[in-house]
Amino acid sequence: MAVPAKGQQYFFSVHEASSSLAETQVNELHLSSDKFLLLGTQTGLFIYDGNFFEPVYSPKGFSIPVTTIFSNKTMTLVGFQNGEIYELRRKNLHYFSSLPDSISAPIKQIIPYPGDKWVIASYGSGLFVKDRDKLHRVIDSGTHLFRDIYDMSIRGDSSFFIATDWGMFRCTLIQDTSGNYRGNYEPVFSNRIVTTLERDSFAEGTWMQTHENGWYFYDWNTETTGKVPYPGWDITAAQPMSESRLYCFSDSENPISVWNSRDRKFEHFKSGGTNLPIVPTSHFYDPEGILWIWCKFNGLLSTQLHFLEYNTNLNDIQAAAVRGDSIYIGTESGLFLLNPTNQTTIQLIEGYNILEIMPLENNSEIWCATFGGGILILDTHKNSFKKITEKDGLINDHVLSLYFRDDLIYATTLGGVSAFNPLLGQLEISATEKLPQSQYVYDILVDSYGNTWLGKDGRGLVKVNTDGEVEELLEDKTVYSIAELSSGNLIAATARTGLYHLYRDTLSGGYIEKNIFPSPTFGALTDKKENIIILTDYGLKISSGLSGVAISLGQARSAANSSYYINGFYKTKDGSIYMPAGSSILKYLPVSKQFFDPQLIVSKAVIGDKDLEENRKINVSHNHNTLELQFNGIWFYDPSKINYRYKLLGINEDWVETRNYYVLYPKLAPGDYQILVEASLDPDFRKATSFKASFVVEKPFWQTITFRIIMSVVIVGGLLWLTREIINRNRKKEQLKTERINSELQTLKSQIDPHFLFNNFNNIISLLEYEPGTAITYTKRLSDFYRSILTYRNEDLITLDKEVEIFNNYAALLRIQYGDNIVVKIEGETRADQRIVPLTLQILLENCLKHNKASSARPLKVNVVVSRNELTVSNPLQPKNSKTDSTHFGLESLNQRYRLLTGKEIKVYESKGWFYVSLPLIVK
Repeated sequence: MAVPAKGQQYFFSVHEASSSLAETQVNELHLSSDKFLLLGTQTGLFIYDGNFFEPVYSPKGFSIPVTTIFSNKTMTLVGFQNGEIYELRRKNLHYFSSLPDSISAPIKQIIPYPGDKWVIASYGSGLFVKDRDKLHRVIDSGTHLFRDIYDMSIRGDSSFFIATDWGMFRCTLIQDTSGNYRGNYEPVFSNRIVTTLERDSFAEGTWMQTHENGWYFYDWNTETTGKVPYPGWDITAAQPMSESRLYCFSDSENPISVWNSRDRKFEHFKSGGTNLPIVPTSHFYDPEGILWIWCKFNGLLSTQLHFLEYNTNLNDIQAAAVRGDSIYIGTESGLFLLNPTNQTTIQLIEGYNILEIMPLENNSEIWCATFGGGILILDTHKNSFKKITEKDGLINDHVLSLYFRDDLIYATTLGGVSAFNPLLGQLEISATEKLPQSQYVYDILVDSYGNTWLGKDGRGLVKVNTDGEVEELLEDKTVYSIAELSSGNLIAATARTGLYHLYRDTLSGGYIEKNIFPSPTFGALTDKKENIIILTDYGLKISSGLSGVAISLGQARSAANSSYYINGFYKTKDGSIYMPAGSSILKYLPVSKQFFDPQLIVSKAVIGDKDLEENRKINVSHNHNTLELQFNGIWFYDPSKINYRYKLLGINEDWVETRNYYVLYPKLAPGDYQILVEASLDPDFRKATSFKASFVVEKPFWQTITFRIIMSVVIVGGLLWLTREIINRNRKKEQLKTERINSELQTLKSQIDPHFLFNNFNNIISLLEYEPGTAITYTKRLSDFYRSILTYRNEDLITLDKEVEIFNNYAALLRIQYGDNIVVKIEGETRADQRIVPLTLQILLENCLKHNKASSARPLKVNVVVSRNELTVSNPLQPKNSKTDSTHFGLESLNQRYRLLTGKEIKVYESKGWFYVSLPLIVK
């Protein structure tokens, strides 16, 4: 019975792009030297770290179409349509050439050339050579045949290839005595428009895409050109891989095909993970085995080329094995043959529940373990099969696994272990007589020391040495599979407690158990790199050796839905592993160990205004002491699995684990520091990539010895100066005190003058007779006024508000005494922070009355004007007929006190018939 298969397919992951990126055209895909994925677009350059797309702006600040990207281990160069070339360093673009405007045509390719030179190909201006800081145009003898270059590819020596409208040419450069460069062009492939060149270092050749005639391969060694045969559809794009393979893309039903130049045949693949057609505009194959494609309809896609899925129409596949180009499949209903070439599945044997398939290397037999039917042996040449059952000596017909060692085939069953010699076609009793024959043996292994290991159901791992001595390990665990490492150590997959590593103790000959993957497992085996492939309920996991780091690989589903499927996988000589997954067969191609090492990229490491670098210690000043770091972990398979931690030695000795990509230490104290950042897939960071940089925050000048000496001299001089200042200040205080006392005495003297007292008493008596209420108010104000004098007479300063209050009391007494003969007016607002010498306004008002007339005919007007920093008292000049003797003590005393308190003097002047006194207010 023939059943049509669904064919091979790669599963694509879709990476959601930002809106600004989705709206533009992507021309180039490439990995930078620090492993970011770069997208060159019509609107500039974008960076992708597995999580986010980030635009990168040129120093000119505007978007320019990117036309090419070159990178090696140390640098990344980006060429633009306007002829400019930039170097990408830490997510920033810097001019690559000191003459950025010397090329005006689109840059098509950049390659290194011997002698620290660079060859630059442009479309419109031909070739250029950058030699140090000078840019030279390559002279082409005026033919203009090599001005329009589509692509360029280095060969590996001093020659390179260019793609032109006239074909592909091998080019070498010749420099004359004048320093000019000339090109020596040798036609390699003529009379075709060659648009794309792809170097294949593995096959030692160059793939060429022509405008209308498809793809060709030029062999460097034989110097011959072969055409990739027309597959019945147009190849829209292609990407060379390892092992002389060319991945071809088309608009056909099978969007991906692989042309193998050695076998000269195509393999066709479907695409999973997306329903839209794959129409690539750019593509790139990275060193980790990921194929990146930018598609017209899907955006950015990626697939793991070391992981392939063969779709079938069969249900519940339990086992798989390979012989030649054919894949043998075991199910509950029998044995099937899958032919990947014509994509058909043929049933070879029906009616048997097949759990494992084992092709023999030296003959045409294929052995199958069945559950309930013993062992089936298919002869592929004769197209017939035979059986081995309990009637033939098999210990039990429920066979769980088959194992080939030392020309013997071991069968583990529900009743124990049997061994057969396939050459003699008979049971080999001697191989199992020392084994403890008990039920449910899931797996068997004979290690490199001759010990036999049995994986048992609920009874752990049983070791039987060559003398028949039995040792039990892993206690009561259920062991599904056993594998040996090159070191002689073992790994064992258990049902509930996960994967164990058994270290062989060379001194005691015993084994030390260590649980390295504690999740339930159904099986484990190693690839040729000794990565450990683990089958779990949640799909396929892969672990880098014994690091304990296990990650999901691709879109693999669980290859085991029950314990019966544990040995259904098959490993070929080249290290490929075939395993069942529902209705599909998964093919795993081994990955290198770098697969497990995420790249730690520090895009910003700055202390103050200086960049930090590994292996170089820098010094910064005390006021440039803020540490700032930005970093990314690059691991495109699943960036969410990356763990980060950091510590700053000199601040904290313990690691700080983080999920952020930013670290800030502001205002670091002077000292010696070292910053360390690590990224790893392992939560315990047993395998980590790291960044380490050291720096010193220097002490400020005032903490140095020189500063201390200078300060000692300054302090001694300062003490001397301070001593003199204190003496002068005390002298001024005593002088001020004397002036205040004299002022107080003068004020008191004036206020207790018999004439003054007599006038006040007469006023009170007169008021008592005619206006008793006013007499009481007068007496009260007089009392308040004398109380103020006694209260503030010892103060150097009082608030202006309080001074105005005292002044109002005094002015009220004068208004009762003089009536309307005196008019006092205060303008401006007082503030709480303004200070004045106490009783200043009283002294100035007394000075006005002392020297000027005040009558009903000519009232004496006294104006008080308050500003922010000054107070002015003014009155019209109305001199008395008889001059009053004046000591000038009042104004002189005030002037002296203000001079001592503020360093300023009061101003006394006349203007336009008015007398003015202005004095400074003290603001606190």
